[in-house]
Amino acid sequence: MTGLVLAGGRSSRMGQDKALLPFDGRPLVQRVALSVARACRPVWIVGGGAAAAGEGHPYRNLGFPLIRDRLKGRGPVAGLHAGLLASESLWNFVCACDLPFISPRVIEVLKRYAVGTTYEAVVACSSGGRWEPLAACYSRLALKAAEERLGRSDASLSDVLRAVRVRTVHRQELERVDPDGRAFFNLNTSADYQQALALAVGERAT
Repeated sequence: MTGLVLAGGRSSRMGQDKALLPFDGRPLVQRVALSVARACRPVWIVGGGAAAAGEGHPYRNLGFPLIRDRLKGRGPVAGLHAGLLASESLWNFVCACDLPFISPRVIEVLKRYAVGTTYEAVVACSSGGRWEPLAACYSRLALKAAEERLGRSDASLSDVLRAVRVRTVHRQELERVDPDGRAFFNLNTSADYQQALALAVGERAT
């Protein structure tokens, strides 16, 4: 299964590119990609528009190949579309670059529900009952649904999911490998970032 780490968003609430935030001595996107690489091969960083092909691109020397978004300003749907289009795998684990605690064990559970099935996406459900579309497995069969929604500036990954066959993985199915739901903790604000850094310190101390 290929891993696709989506980066290059506006990060408007953070005030700076989340992908490049320092985390445990490396850029956040690199930390996430390394975690995904423990469960997926190959792993690609997706995003950055046409500049992703340039030598000076900030994601260029992180040890992972880049896939550029084909359409600017279309958010995660454009990232999903570009990643699935470039991937040679039927199934792909897709996640955001701002999930510092994404767990290979969680990815392995999602993979088991995906491979060999007729679903087009396998998505975890949060404790609040919402899908986690930015830490999910997508089949290349979902490419058409993503492409059809690229023309809408307000399209979301949830819109894509509502158009395909989805296997929802409920919270209790992940409790053994992710008891506190930390794998889906994402960074939207500076406060989130500071909280995540504190959690990482706590993890190293145990």
